[in-house]
Amino acid sequence: MKVILLLGTRKGLFVAESDARRESWEIRGPLISGTWAILNASLYPFPCGPETTVPTIFAGGASNWYGAAVWRSRDLGATWTHSSEGLTYGDEGPEIRQIWCVTPSVDSSGRRVLYAGVEPAGLFRSEDDGDSWIHVAGLRAHPSRSAWRATAGGMCLHAIVPHPIDPLRIWVGISSGGVFHTGDEGRTWNRCDAVPDDPLHPMLHPCVHALALADAQGRDLDPRLYQRNHDGVYRSDDGGVSWRDISAGLPSRFGFPLAVHPRLPETLYVVPLESDQPGRRIVPGGRMAVWRSRDAGAHWQALSRGLPQDRASLSVLRGALALDALDPAGVYVGTKTGQVYWSIDEGDLWKEMPFRLPPIYSIAVDQIS
Repeated sequence: MKVILLLGTRKGLFVAESDARRESWEIRGPLISGTWAILNASLYPFPCGPETTVPTIFAGGASNWYGAAVWRSRDLGATWTHSSEGLTYGDEGPEIRQIWCVTPSVDSSGRRVLYAGVEPAGLFRSEDDGDSWIHVAGLRAHPSRSAWRATAGGMCLHAIVPHPIDPLRIWVGISSGGVFHTGDEGRTWNRCDAVPDDPLHPMLHPCVHALALADAQGRDLDPRLYQRNHDGVYRSDDGGVSWRDISAGLPSRFGFPLAVHPRLPETLYVVPLESDQPGRRIVPGGRMAVWRSRDAGAHWQALSRGLPQDRASLSVLRGALALDALDPAGVYVGTKTGQVYWSIDEGDLWKEMPFRLPPIYSIAVDQIS
């Protein structure tokens, strides 16, 4: 078995590989030209095309020269194709600048589909493994769209959360627009925000930084969701209808990433950042730590053993925290200055990988035979 780590950076995609022990890593890249910033990558769980036997990598990003596109590799990064066909709002709409996330799912007929979140915020769908895309127009038709505003990170749809067993239901996170839910496969949408307005940005809708599903097996009709926004960490136990603030115990309410344990829905991880000064987005006190809760946010524990603790001016962006599905789970975090730290014991002890990358935008991890 191989553990595959996909690292999206400002200068393209890198792939790191290890065996199941996760003790050492070999890295390749950039596998997509360094003129492309890769904001998200995922390993599709099935081969795409009869000529392949391995999962397919999809990566979303943009180039200052060539615009936005979704990239695809059917051989774990050895060769690539890309497409932007259909990724448009039409002649009257704004130009799409970035692909922020690419998420596999199935539709109500059981067919494999892909969803892509873009900037300016919107949702697209592909029914042909990424060759072409269709705008899911119902989301931008929501009455609140005129109030969506760009923040320092842009006005992006950065999180797509399909229900694990009901293909009609999808949640998305927009910064700065809010959390939205559809129960009819994207035709109509409802807002389901943790707070009515962001207290630090009163002119904006809630600035959502991360959104994650806790119930990967689909045991609950209305699953538990976790949200990280500009003003804290929140939990919903009813599919986003209501939210509870679970930020107490963290050194800062601000931060970008959030990740949930693949088997334990009450275990989640965040990286708090300072926000007391404009633009100051570093770990509190210059001490790097990933914070873990094992009781759905009632209590938090700083995990810092092996991480830098002296003047560590490090920052972690919204997509750069991930867990694998091994037992015990591995935890991976990448920084804006190119360091990658990993733990093979769910965060109790950390090591730094022996390479430095361009600024890291995203981390995804999976296992293949």
